[in-house]
Amino acid sequence: MYKKKKKIMFVCGSQNLYDFSNRKKVEKQTKTIINHLNEEIDKSCEIYLYGVLTDEISIYNSIKKINYDEDCIGVIFWMHTFSPAKMWVKGLLELQKPMLHLHTQYNDEIPWDTIDMDYMNLNQSAHGDKEFGYLLTKLNKKRKVIVGYWKTSRVHDELNKWIKFIQVMNCTSNMKIASFGSSMRNVAVTDGYKLDSLIQLGWTVEDYSVGYLLDYIKNITRGEIDELFEEYCEKYTLSVENDSMYIDVIKQQARIELGMERFLKEKGFSAFTTNVEDIYGLAQLPGLAVQRLMEKGYGFGAEGDWRTAGLLKILKLFGDEKASSFIEDYTYNLVEDNELVLGSHMLEVCPTISKDRPQIIVSKLDIGGKGLTARMKFDAKPGNAYLISLVELYGKYRLIVSEIEVVDVSVYTPELPVAKAIWKPKPNFYSATEAWLYVGGSHHNILTYNTDLDMLREFAYTYNIELIIIDNNLNINEFRERYS
Repeated sequence: MYKKKKKIMFVCGSQNLYDFSNRKKVEKQTKTIINHLNEEIDKSCEIYLYGVLTDEISIYNSIKKINYDEDCIGVIFWMHTFSPAKMWVKGLLELQKPMLHLHTQYNDEIPWDTIDMDYMNLNQSAHGDKEFGYLLTKLNKKRKVIVGYWKTSRVHDELNKWIKFIQVMNCTSNMKIASFGSSMRNVAVTDGYKLDSLIQLGWTVEDYSVGYLLDYIKNITRGEIDELFEEYCEKYTLSVENDSMYIDVIKQQARIELGMERFLKEKGFSAFTTNVEDIYGLAQLPGLAVQRLMEKGYGFGAEGDWRTAGLLKILKLFGDEKASSFIEDYTYNLVEDNELVLGSHMLEVCPTISKDRPQIIVSKLDIGGKGLTARMKFDAKPGNAYLISLVELYGKYRLIVSEIEVVDVSVYTPELPVAKAIWKPKPNFYSATEAWLYVGGSHHNILTYNTDLDMLREFAYTYNIELIIIDNNLNINEFRERYS
C-alpha cells in the first residue's frame, strides 16, 4: 500500500532560559527516544528529529518547512521542558500536517534519593505538555494524544495505530472517485453535495458517461482477456467450464474489468460507482468486474453512491485491503429468537469476505432486464464485524457503525445467484434496527471485519463527522431521545 518510506517529524519544545549544556542534554535525550521509537514502529515510516525549538521565529519557520515537505505525513510534538505556549501560536496556526501530542518524559522513575531543583527544572514534561495542550485546545487544533512512558508497548501500539491512520489519510485525503452514469434516478441516499465532500473530506467526484469507459474496454486485446480468464480459473471455481456461451459471458466481464481498471489507473481514481440504469453500450452490467476491482482494493458504491465508494476505500486501507465489502440489507428472517439479516446485492459483493473459494456463475440479471451476467457467488465468513454507513444529514456527515455477528447458518440457496452474508445485529435485531432507522442509516453499507474501532473514531474526529455506535451498550430509549 505504501511504496515510499514516509517521514514523521519529531519536534521537541524547550526554552532559552536553559544554558547550552542543558539544551544539548535535551537534544541528546530526544534523539534517544526517537531511535527507540524507530525500532518499534511500522518500517514504512521513519521518525526524524526536526529540532529542539525554543523561540517563536524558529518554531514558525520550522513548521512552514514541514508543511512543504511532501514526504512528511505527520508531526509529533513533545515538550521536554516547560515551553511557554504563546511562542507556538503563529507556527501552529500554519501547521497543515496531522499532529500527535506525545505526553511522556525521559525517565520513568523519580530518583527519590537524589532529586533536586536541577532535575525538576530539566524534566518538566508534566506541566510543559499541559501548557502546550491548553494552547492546542484554545486554537481548536485536531490532534492525537498519547500518554505514557516511551519504552512501553502501550505507547508503541498507540503510536503504530496513529501512523497507520495518517498513512491512510495521506492516501485518501485527495481521493478521486469516478462516477459512471451518475446516480440512480429517484434514490434519495445516493444524492449529496459533491462540493462539500471536496471541502470537508478532500474527495473529488467526477461524473463520466459510459461512453468514456467504452473506449478503454474496446481497446482490450483478446490476449489480455484470455490471460485474465486463466487467472479466474486458478482463483475461483467456474460452474460452466464446458459451456462456450457462458465462458464468453465471463470473458466479457474480463474485458470490462481490464478496461475499467485501465481507466481508473490512468486517471488516478481509487474508487468508483456504477448505475444499473446507465450501461448503454456495455455487454453486461459490471458484476464480476466490480467484485474483482474491490478485491484489488478499489472502493465501490452501486447506483452512483459515491459516499459509500469513498468510505469503502478508506476501510479497505484500514483493514489492509482484507475482508471489507459494499453490501446492502436485502431481507429478514423474523422467526422469533432467530432474527437474522440477509445482506447482498444484485451483483457487487467483494470476495474478500468469502468463507470459501468463490464460484463464478452466469445468470440472468433480474433487475433491469439486462440479460446474462457473470458474477461471483459465495457465503460470507462467520465472525464479529461492523456494518458502516456514511450519510449526509442537516448539512453534516454522520458515520453510523453497527456491531454485528456474521453467522454461518449452513443454508443452501441454490436459486439465489448472488453472494450473501447473514448476520445478527447487536445487542439484538429489534433495538439495533430501530436505532439504525432513527439515525438515518443508509440501505447501502460497508461490511467489514478488520477495521479497528479506534480508527473510525479517529477518522470521525479528524474530519468533524458525527460518529454513532450501535452495540451491546445500546439503550434504545436514551438513543431515541438523543438522536431523533
